[in-house]
Amino acid sequence: MLALLGAGVASQVPFLYRRFHVYPRTEAALADIRRTAGPAEPRPDGLLDLRGVIHVHTYLSHDSMGTPGEVIAAARKVGLDFVFTADHYGWLTDNHVISQALRGEHDGVLFVAGAEMRDGVMPFFLDRPPSRYNPHQPLQGFVDDVRALGAVVFLNHPEDPRRRWDLKNWAGMEIYNLHTDARQARLSLLWRLSEQLWSMERYPMRVYHQLFREPRDYLKLWDRFTERRRIVGIAGNDAHQNNGLRLVVSRAGTIVLADTSGAEGPPIWEGHGRISRALARALFGGELAPGRTLWRVDADLYERSFHYVSTRLLAPAKTERDLRAALESGHAYVAFDSLVTATGFDFALLKGDQSRDPQRQGAGPAPLRVAIMGDEVRFEPQTALDIRSPVPATLRLIRNGGLIREQHSRRLLFPVHEPGVYRAEAHLDVRGKLVPWVYSNPIYIR
Repeated sequence: MLALLGAGVASQVPFLYRRFHVYPRTEAALADIRRTAGPAEPRPDGLLDLRGVIHVHTYLSHDSMGTPGEVIAAARKVGLDFVFTADHYGWLTDNHVISQALRGEHDGVLFVAGAEMRDGVMPFFLDRPPSRYNPHQPLQGFVDDVRALGAVVFLNHPEDPRRRWDLKNWAGMEIYNLHTDARQARLSLLWRLSEQLWSMERYPMRVYHQLFREPRDYLKLWDRFTERRRIVGIAGNDAHQNNGLRLVVSRAGTIVLADTSGAEGPPIWEGHGRISRALARALFGGELAPGRTLWRVDADLYERSFHYVSTRLLAPAKTERDLRAALESGHAYVAFDSLVTATGFDFALLKGDQSRDPQRQGAGPAPLRVAIMGDEVRFEPQTALDIRSPVPATLRLIRNGGLIREQHSRRLLFPVHEPGVYRAEAHLDVRGKLVPWVYSNPIYIR
């Protein structure tokens, strides 16, 4: 018995170390970085930097119980501007996934309807369900049909070996997916319960970052594709609010421990006897009516998934039309706002006098901004790429998939001498470790 108790205590040492040493110090280091940010200023091009999440599941999916009210409340609490839903759609009987999806503005958050369909095809701006749905139809024909409905098509889960990258007429891809990180971490029940017990309430984002794996393979794919044409990169939050545990009374009156997905499947544990019912009544009181939830804990609350990583869209106004134009144009970047808010990050192509800071007063006319992330322009001499960060960061300039400049500062200016596909990254120095923070969409200089 003592040996078993000792093993149980020993199993908690790593979780206690993170709770009382690693997480507080990491949070303090991030707070120090946040304090270096100045007041947010309007973008020089007048565009709004809109923060949102893409790829969100609700009760309309088979593996989520999340209600519209929960999604709206979480989005508002985090301060999001938009949410793109993507509930699972498999057959014509799933038309409700599109017809009943959240749309329009709710409590200041703009909702756009989409769906996660066959083979990783994820269309957005779906106004109506397809009139036919043939899972045996060639995938290219299916993509063309969805596009004919007015949708913008993205491909998700780049790690899936079945993904068809040879397709035409798709606009973009996920360059990061939170759900994939969680799944590939293969978390044990001990890990989930222990982090929930010690740290999830106090340091939820630090727990999430334990799962983070830099998406290098995704970025390599993306860089390869963008050499041929514009491919828009987004973050897939893949939020389900289904990674948790619940104790419920089954229809048969038994006490069941299950996950929070709502999907059909065997329970984790089921108590059939009088003892389990007596304990449940003693602990939770009241009538043990079938369907009653006695206890529930969620690790992936919508508000946590939404806060962890976002897709930023640069648009003149917060309307569905403007969001669509920004997304299709690649006027977007991916930001882990749970580290430090990325508002104020900028990546642009300038033309003119590049030897000075354009904001310095009394030094002549400011350089002309000729392109922002996502734009495609012809090569011209006397131009420079300009990366700006609201806080000191390690700024990286990538050309055709290769690193060409890196420096730790708030700004990186790089004269352009040759065409290429240029994108920017920003990494934060957190306790001596560089942590990915921002991935911009490219500026295409042809």
